[in-house]
Amino acid sequence: MRRARRKTRAGSSASTRNSRTRFTGGDIWVAFQPQYEIASGKLVGVEALARWTHPTRGPIPPDEFIVQAEKSQDIYRLTLFVMDQAIRSTAQLHARGFKIHMSVNLSATLLDHSDLVGTIRVMLTAHHLSPEWLTIEITETAQIENSRQARQTLAQLRRSGIRLSIDDYGTGQSNLEYLTEIEADEIKIDKRFVMTMRDSQRNFEVVKSTIDLAHRLGAIAVAEGIEDRETMTLLEGLGCDVGQGYHLGKPQLFSELSANLSTAPHSRTA
Repeated sequence: MRRARRKTRAGSSASTRNSRTRFTGGDIWVAFQPQYEIASGKLVGVEALARWTHPTRGPIPPDEFIVQAEKSQDIYRLTLFVMDQAIRSTAQLHARGFKIHMSVNLSATLLDHSDLVGTIRVMLTAHHLSPEWLTIEITETAQIENSRQARQTLAQLRRSGIRLSIDDYGTGQSNLEYLTEIEADEIKIDKRFVMTMRDSQRNFEVVKSTIDLAHRLGAIAVAEGIEDRETMTLLEGLGCDVGQGYHLGKPQLFSELSANLSTAPHSRTA
């Protein structure tokens, strides 16, 4: 559930209808943005992104409706809907021979739900997907520091084989202290640094140091917000592992992603 921009074309098939849910009026649906290994250009993953199409206002920016959901009891239901759609979609891609990872955002506020891990396990079992293909991106890190349940949930997720990612690293409450709370498999560099690294030497150094830090911790570095060839080339030179952004692929319906994988080589170059 992230800020990336959206496509809103709705389908009429049964599968499309089943991939949507109601949320305070209008449809919630899931878009998928590809992630590529920077060195090879190989498609290695997809991020599931929640989208809301209001019946009168049209598409609502994710930043707006996610905040609204977090203030109500809807955020848990919304997250589980996106999680189930993401796991289902990954299993369908694997069945067709496309072995890629799926990333899903999870607000740290939900880590206090003692049944969260069990619920995710049930979804994985139901869709016959091994847990190592699922990556959970943790946001709003301040929620974890004073919560024993949150730390226990993170440990349970890792023991289950699910990968953990620190999202939007370098902003908000994502800091060095947080790295001691989560044994992360990946660190995602916030797009605000990536999008400006060509013009700001300070932001370039932040990106570079974060990549180095990730590797020293045994994690992979993921850059989001790649919007041009030049940025991609810089990241490759810095040894960044994985990238996503409009230069590589926009968020899209699952039917579009599936069709693109079927009709074109699933790799991109800088």
